[in-house]
Parts: sequence; structure tokens; C-alpha cells
Amino acid sequence: MKYKCILLDHDDTAVRSSPDVHYPAFIQSMEKYRPGEYILPLQSFMNVSFYPGLMKYYRETLHFTDDELDGEGRMWHDYVMEHIPRFYDGFAEFVTRLRDTNVLFAVTTQSTAAVVRRDYAAGCGFEPELIYGYDLGEGKCKPSPYCIRDISEKYGIAPSEMLVIDDLRLGLDMATAGGADFACSGWSHFVPEIISYMKKNSPHYFSTVDELSKFIFS
Repeated sequence: MKYKCILLDHDDTAVRSSPDVHYPAFIQSMEKYRPGEYILPLQSFMNVSFYPGLMKYYRETLHFTDDELDGEGRMWHDYVMEHIPRFYDGFAEFVTRLRDTNVLFAVTTQSTAAVVRRDYAAGCGFEPELIYGYDLGEGKCKPSPYCIRDISEKYGIAPSEMLVIDDLRLGLDMATAGGADFACSGWSHFVPEIISYMKKNSPHYFSTVDELSKFIFS
């Protein structure tokens, strides 16, 4: 095995979060807080989520108030809890095979640990043992390299022996800051600007789960 530890992103790497959950939740928020205004199509929503980020879009373009942002956050949370996204084809098999090796794997995500456990239970039939999620707080969740340092200290694995797998630059930034290798999970990508940026800046880029699996297990 090339690595002693694999750090896996969740949204749009393991599960189809944006098309199945996040974009429909965005439409719901727009209909409530900005009725009648232009609603971004999915491709533009993905582009805005990548840069400058959805929160900046809400604040600086749509001029959401703090109360509206709080309400949007509650609506998003309720929608996420009521809808389980699908795993990408082949990913459940990949992560099950990974679990059965002597490689440590952890989920690093901006979702909560409860959501990750629910999704894995539904899609894979088991729950990850290590989850570094949004509920750890801003100073410890991605893009902070906290998870890399924590695993290195607890398990004696050097950052250079870890691989971060993520579809977006938050994971790339985390890997770079923590000294880990990085592979882009490009199978969720369909926006040209995102594909171009991640291909240019990622040490490894994989367009399918099968390509990643061959890289990991060869």
C-alpha cells in the first residue's frame, strides 16, 4: 500500500451531496427569502460554492441579514437530515475494501459526524470509526490541518504517509498545510473552471472511482 492513512472527504466525494441535497436546499431558501429573484442553475451554484463560497454569495450578492442566514442554516440542516444522498458508483465497494486493509482511514468533512454516520450506514452498511467533522468547530474542521496533526500524534503516522482525497480546494489547502499528499476526486466535477483549477493544482487527479481504486491498491 502506498499510504498508511487515507483521509476521505464526504460531500461530492463519497455521496452526491450537491445535486441530491445542497442545491435543492438552496432553491428552497431562495424561494423563502428571495421570492421572485433569479435562482442560479446547478452549474452556477457549483461555481459559486467553489469561489467565492456560498456564504459570501448570500452576504455580498444577495445581502442576507444575520437573521436570514440563521434561518437559511436551519432550513439547510432540516433538509440535510430529511434527505439521504446517493453514494457514487463504486465508492461503497472502494471504502469497504479500504476498511478491510491495515490502512487507517478517516472522514474529513464540513458535514457533521451524525450525517456521515447516517450516510455510511445507509450506503455501506457500516460507520467510519474516525470522523473529523464540522461539529469540531472552525479551528479544527477542514481546511484546518488539525486532523492530520491529530492522527500523526495518536497513531504515529507521518503526514507524508497520508493521502487526502477531496473534490475541492478546501481539502487541497488542508493537505498542503499539513504536509500530506493529495488526490482530487474529480468524478463529481462538471464545471470547466473547477476541473481546470483542480487538475492544475492537484498532485493526483482521478476522474472515476475506479481510477482512484487502482492507484490506491496497485
